[in-house]
Amino acid sequence: MNGSIVTIGSVRLAIILSEAIDQTELTVPQEWVDIPSWVADYYLALQVAADGQEILIYGYTTHRQLKTQGRYDVDDRTYSLEVDELTTDLNTLWLSYSHYTPTQTRSELAQLQSLSEVQVDRLIEQLGNPAEWLPRLEVPFALWAALLENPQWRRRLYQQRQGRSASATTHLRAWLQGQFDETWRSIEDVFSFQQMAVRGVDRSLALVQSESMQSDIYRVKILSIGDGQIALLVSISPISDLETRISLQIHPLAETAHLPGETQLRLLTATGEEIGQAQSHATETIQLQFRVNDREPFAIEITCNNQTVIERFEG
Repeated sequence: MNGSIVTIGSVRLAIILSEAIDQTELTVPQEWVDIPSWVADYYLALQVAADGQEILIYGYTTHRQLKTQGRYDVDDRTYSLEVDELTTDLNTLWLSYSHYTPTQTRSELAQLQSLSEVQVDRLIEQLGNPAEWLPRLEVPFALWAALLENPQWRRRLYQQRQGRSASATTHLRAWLQGQFDETWRSIEDVFSFQQMAVRGVDRSLALVQSESMQSDIYRVKILSIGDGQIALLVSISPISDLETRISLQIHPLAETAHLPGETQLRLLTATGEEIGQAQSHATETIQLQFRVNDREPFAIEITCNNQTVIERFEG
């Protein structure tokens, strides 16, 4: 999807690049125009010179002009303006940048529709298929825009299309009935007694269990991240029929003494908002504890050596 954003103070510039030799119009993908958080104040039309050594700015427009005067193509979902409809004097851009506010450069947009977790899962499964050459055109724009605006959902879709399928939702309540997905293994299957003793796995688990009068349940999932692997340990402890205590730990795998690089653990809501995090540069483990309500969805994002893995749960 053509376009990128440059922010100067509170002003957003959308850079729309074209390699066409005879430039006759500015064509902007609908996403940059109709997704509220993606909207720019100004849209700059840039052309790559024939020798590939220069980039020429041949005009600009505002979001308001593009939205109200631009021609919308329903087939490829773009807005366009002819070259002679653009402002070519860049001095006026810097002048308006100094004096105009977003209310003068942008048109009002309606809020995007809300998506349920079920809708998101179905969309990512459908659009995550690499055989879908243009996923942005495969579903109604309202659904596509709502999916794309959410950073977590967008990352899941990207991972799916890259062949790094995001994990299915883990339903923690099922653990209470002894139902475990095969990817979630017992501690003894992953760590030897010596490894648990050296890394303090047994001591930390005992600490969690002592805080609850009810038995805790522990499971470990091995995650491939970067060039190595780490172990995600999750324990759940029912507090009541409506609330559960969750404990997360990240441990190095195999014989390594530390995690394979700077590691960050983020706790996210179902819509991708951060509500907690823990990180470390070089350590044996990272821990995070919190509580969730019955069937409350959440996700964790683990980043290590510029690689990211997302695991989704339901309390």
